[in-house]
Amino acid sequence: MLALIQWLEIDKSLYRSRWRLFGHVCLAMIIANVGLVGYRIYHAVSPDLYTSAGSDYEIARVATVPLYLPENIDGKIRMARVESLYNTASENPDHETLEEAQHCLAQAIYFEARGEPVEGWEAVGQVVINRVRDKRYPGQICDVVFQGEYRRHRCQFSFACDGVSDRPYDKDSWQAVYKLSGKLLTRGVASQTVSPIVGTATHYHADYVVPHWSSSLTPIRKIGRHIFYREEPGGITPKPRKRPDLSS
Repeated sequence: MLALIQWLEIDKSLYRSRWRLFGHVCLAMIIANVGLVGYRIYHAVSPDLYTSAGSDYEIARVATVPLYLPENIDGKIRMARVESLYNTASENPDHETLEEAQHCLAQAIYFEARGEPVEGWEAVGQVVINRVRDKRYPGQICDVVFQGEYRRHRCQFSFACDGVSDRPYDKDSWQAVYKLSGKLLTRGVASQTVSPIVGTATHYHADYVVPHWSSSLTPIRKIGRHIFYREEPGGITPKPRKRPDLSS
């Protein structure tokens, strides 16, 4: 009887050992599979996505709209100085890249003035650049364009907080405004010249509305359906211009 009991105890021990071994093998297989999946996910993400943006927020925002980038922006436009300025600044991870700046500027022009004449495109783009120059506003293109974007209908540029998709479906217009954005950045950032179209304007509105702030600013001119204004005093010295006739 004693021998039988001892044999049964040994059998139970072996039984437990087999299940313990089986459990260890299963755990090892699970860990190996998790590691393999993680490796594949890590290498499936383009490294360019991380190097081209300064933060997760910027990645999400820039990736919202597909980039229809021209192979050659314009052979006559040399952006070497602008690229140098942005490359130096981009050593700070919070600073936007030249590509991001051009993309954000193109978004503002596309969604704010796509139906306007080309001169109106440039005027809207110049307002963004003028704000970057002005110490009262953020010092980067994207920060100016998307200032207040999380406040519904209270952002600086209406398209940024209207709840509508920011995807540019008109590819031809997108290509055109993207090229124009490059030219504006070249002139506005590299040379710091004042726009011959809207001077130092920092505001505009459609001619069918009357914002509360319009009475406190100086109107410059009307282009298409937009009326442009400047602030005084400002971060940059306003260029004197003849007060335009806005009755038309």
